[in-house]
Amino acid sequence: MKLYRARAVGWDEPYDSREIWYDEYSVVEQTEYYYWISYFPHNPKKWKKVSKNGRRRFAYPTKKEALESFIQRQKHRIWWGKHHLKEGKIFLAMAEAELKTQGGKTDE
Repeated sequence: MKLYRARAVGWDEPYDSREIWYDEYSVVEQTEYYYWISYFPHNPKKWKKVSKNGRRRFAYPTKKEALESFIQRQKHRIWWGKHHLKEGKIFLAMAEAELKTQGGKTDE
């Protein structure tokens, strides 16, 4: 049995391309609630535990489920990016205002 995980792969120069790749993992053993996969290529005897029915799993039985998980991970990534950008702008404005009160100059 195989499990799949979708991931983003991209190159800027010279190709300027982006792709979604599917990593494939062999199930080595399974229990009622978990799959054990061979995850570490340099050490195939080291296994990773993956939930069979958890909401957030590392790998999925089908490529469709892996892609749905990838979409959710990217939405989460975008949310955090927006959050960090907002916080960065707030603290930048605060720091520039404090610098002005101390008689310094900004780079604007």
